[in-house]
Order: sequence, then C-alpha cells, then structure tokens
Amino acid sequence: MPELATMDHTLQRITPMALSAELWAPEGARGAIFVARRASESLSNPAIRQIAVGLQDRGFVTLLAELLGPDEAERRYHSFDIDLLASRVAAATDWLCEQPRFNALPLGYFGASAGAAAILAATAYQECPARALVMWKARSDLAHTALPLVRAPTLFVVGEDEFGLHLNRFALARLGGPGQLAVLPEAEDGLSAADRAAQLIRVAGDWFEAHLTGQRVD
Repeated sequence: MPELATMDHTLQRITPMALSAELWAPEGARGAIFVARRASESLSNPAIRQIAVGLQDRGFVTLLAELLGPDEAERRYHSFDIDLLASRVAAATDWLCEQPRFNALPLGYFGASAGAAAILAATAYQECPARALVMWKARSDLAHTALPLVRAPTLFVVGEDEFGLHLNRFALARLGGPGQLAVLPEAEDGLSAADRAAQLIRVAGDWFEAHLTGQRVD
C-alpha cells in the first residue's frame, strides 16, 4: 500500500486488486468524493479528470479510481458486470475509509453510466455510509434491485435524450431515499467539451456542498 504522502496527485495502485487511482487531498477538506470510472484509459481522459480536479477545487478530497484492470477492460462484458464493479467500489471505499486522514470526512460518490450503477449497487449495502451521490447518465436499470435500498440523497444528471430521461425518472421513483433529477441542455454529446464538464462540476459540486457540508448553494 503506498504512503498517502506520495499518492497525492500521483497515479498509484490501491486495494488488493491493484486498481489504478489518483488522489487529490486539499488542505482543510470538508468531505471526500469517490469518482468511479470503468475503462482502463479513463485516467488519461481530460474530461473525467477535469471533473475530479474541479471537485477538489471545491474543497473535497477526491479519489479518481478505475474499477477494472487493463486486462479486464479489454473484455467488454466486464464493463457491465455490475456485481464485479460494485465489489471494486466497495473495496476502494474500504481503503479510503481506513485512511486516518480521511475516515472522519463525510463521503460522496460520483459515477457515470454503468459506473454509476455500480455505485448504486455498492452503496445500498456499504458499511461505510454514503452521504450524497451524483449519477451522470446512470444506467440505473443495471442496478434496479438496489434502488429501494439506496438511502443517500441522490442527484441524477441527464441530457435531453428521451431514453436517459425515462431511465432516470424511473430510478428516481424507486429510490429508497431523497432524490432529484437535473437536466443539462445539449449535454447529449457527453463530457468532451470543457464548458459541459464545467457545468457538470458546478451541478455536482453544489449537490455535494449541500449534502456533505450542509451549506446550501443558491
């Protein structure tokens, strides 16, 4: 296990599965956010990395972690194996909660697509409780049995496509705790544009501010 002092802002391996991860730990952090991704190349993706960096700019410890190893990522079926992905979310969460610097911080999660479904499945049973979730274009249908057990306040963020709206409205209705739906206009092309990533950082950051720190953002 790497020393935390050498891990900040540096690619390292964590958990018994040696997941690739990056950690940002600003001084005086008010919460910790686990950002999950499921493709081996995603740590070099500037958009998801921009979101992680943007959340740490809001004053949160941010752990950006892969849910699959390089060999696993080459097999497409692993990318939708929610039980496998959820077990990796749980393992990385356990690691984060075991760190003395962070174990007293309120915990939030950010995930996209099947990675969001893995977070929903994992946090339904996680012993280290989540305080807030932000799900971007969540494939919530892949974790539908877990939804009634998710108690943490959950924000579903979608574009304007009908499928995504239907899927996330259905998830919101089944959720076991409080939830909300946010629609980002013209976001259906994904997170490649910097301004769209910035918009998502603002929406997610406001949700985490409200539910991890208790500070409402107008």
